[in-house]
Amino acid sequence: MATRAAVRLSSERDGRRAGAAASAAALGELNAPANLALVFASAGYDQAAVLRGVRESLGPDCAVSGCSGEGVIAQGESREVEQAVSVMALRLEGTSAQALLVEGYGVDPEGCAAELARQVGDPAQVVGLLVFPDGLTGDCTRFLNALRNALPEVCVVGGTAADAMVFERTWQYQGERATFGAVAAVVLRGSGRLRVAVSHGCTPIGPHQTITLAEGNWVKQIDGRPAWDVFKEYLDGDPKDLNADGIVHLCIGVAADPASRTVKDPLIIHTPLALDAATGALMFPGGGLRQGQRIRMTRRDAERIRSTAVECARLVKPANAPRPPAFVLQFDCAGRGQVMFGACAADDIIKPLRDEIGNSVPWVGVHTYGEIAASVHGLHYHNYTVALCGFYDP
Repeated sequence: MATRAAVRLSSERDGRRAGAAASAAALGELNAPANLALVFASAGYDQAAVLRGVRESLGPDCAVSGCSGEGVIAQGESREVEQAVSVMALRLEGTSAQALLVEGYGVDPEGCAAELARQVGDPAQVVGLLVFPDGLTGDCTRFLNALRNALPEVCVVGGTAADAMVFERTWQYQGERATFGAVAAVVLRGSGRLRVAVSHGCTPIGPHQTITLAEGNWVKQIDGRPAWDVFKEYLDGDPKDLNADGIVHLCIGVAADPASRTVKDPLIIHTPLALDAATGALMFPGGGLRQGQRIRMTRRDAERIRSTAVECARLVKPANAPRPPAFVLQFDCAGRGQVMFGACAADDIIKPLRDEIGNSVPWVGVHTYGEIAASVHGLHYHNYTVALCGFYDP
């Protein structure tokens, strides 16, 4: 039998009722007991209440995982609001799902990766690993490097949890538990297959430059100058902070493998989240930028975002694919929705992808603070990017 999936969304104001309503509606369409539920919720809810509602509808035997987001995606809708829940209920056939939760990510990302790999166990039967780390604590690049070393053959995809762009706290889920500073994950074992692709829509606008001073997630100097001074050269006037006009379109690109089959544009994109005005240092969430690294300034382009995302969808469902995927997961940057496209975000970042892959394919996603997907030569943390994942039965 083929894997079945159903997706529903609720904007009930009460978290428990929202979780229960979305789950019950998805289960009704599934018309079978679910063995996995992927849950994404806006940060305006009592997160544990949402999960209690999900459990009430789906029962104790269904594995539950997911995270909070700046917004949620369900079928063709994108809701970047204080209160919205999207639930994908799945009846996996030939594949089993285990929901995991590993704490300590915020203080020891490598140790967290080692513990997650231990819980995953023998990778021989692993179809893929979905990961949802905290979006505000921890160094995601260090976590992913350690995870790749421990599980080199496993397909890993996901996104970091988010809140409502207030940058206070994000949540990770397992069962009825919602916590922070952790990594939620789903290990899929069996005979299915994941196809993953990423795209960003950014264009290089300056010469190659070098990070000359960096510490942790902070880039302090580029070409021997304060990092903020370099950024300001690409903005109008003399901006004083990261609220400057145009800053949402400006980011750093690091060269990826140009032969990659999964990264449509050969750049890994990073965007700053905080500024130390006294020193001009910029903080980049998720790490991935280091002293001595060659970079280029890049600028986002709305039309390029649309076109490269469609090409990304073609990688997930190639023209010669005998059938569409059983379901699709979309991890899309919080900076690519309303921030970029306003009220028409769904028409620009979801509809073209669904048109390419198939409007009948069950589709769920979340607006994240960082996207996770591999290129040929590494597992990367991305910003201003969409990571698209299609699950195929054998």
